[in-house]
Amino acid sequence: MEVIANYIPIPLFSTPVESNNPVLITLVKRSIPIEIGIVDEGGVVIDINTSIDSYVDNLIGYLKRFLKTIVDNVLEDSGLYVRINSFYPYALGLYIVVTSKVLEALGLSSNDLIEVSRSIDKYIGMECVIVNGLRRAFLEKTCMVYRDGEEPIKLDHYIPVNIRDHVEVVEEVSVLLKEPSIRSSIIHLSGYSVLEVVKCLLSQGFSKCSSLFYNAIRVFNALYYIAYGVKPVMYGVYVRDLGSYLSIACIGEECIG
Repeated sequence: MEVIANYIPIPLFSTPVESNNPVLITLVKRSIPIEIGIVDEGGVVIDINTSIDSYVDNLIGYLKRFLKTIVDNVLEDSGLYVRINSFYPYALGLYIVVTSKVLEALGLSSNDLIEVSRSIDKYIGMECVIVNGLRRAFLEKTCMVYRDGEEPIKLDHYIPVNIRDHVEVVEEVSVLLKEPSIRSSIIHLSGYSVLEVVKCLLSQGFSKCSSLFYNAIRVFNALYYIAYGVKPVMYGVYVRDLGSYLSIACIGEECIG
């Protein structure tokens, strides 16, 4: 069977270190056709309509780990075949989209899907506030501010965003982050920055908050530089991606195409 996803969720502003800080999640409009099939032999086969490099191979690996858990616990002697017919260069978003669509195809309701996916994410080491928020935003088809344990704040305002590039990082590079007070300062600064942007969005919308967005970009690029040593980028902001990758999101109408 073929299903179509119409959105890719992106954590536009999020803390560069693990925390339960609020995450501003937006949706990129993209049509992603996905073929899903149950095959006779056990196992998982992933096919993606793009050239395979280390970034795509990283996505395939995470998808296989998630889907193999389904095969081992639900399908028993059968297996899964998944083909992504249109690639979008944000692996974490595609991970959310594909795994959600497979669970939907297997008959899970939205509530059951959230519970089951979170259980599998945790089992394969993927559960975190960003992943939980991206899945919630994708299933509810809305931009939102998400924090674990709280009801998300849904945003009706359109935020023009696109993914421009990605970089691989080995680990958190700053020894300063081992100091609890410094790590706490980064968490607080990024959390308050998200809340200030959201307050403006709720009262005025994106067009009247663009200058605040660009100031927030400077803050988050600086924080990602502190955490990972990645040089601040022009006309973009670093966002968390899958595994050891960060992506670069471009914000503004000029980014849409």
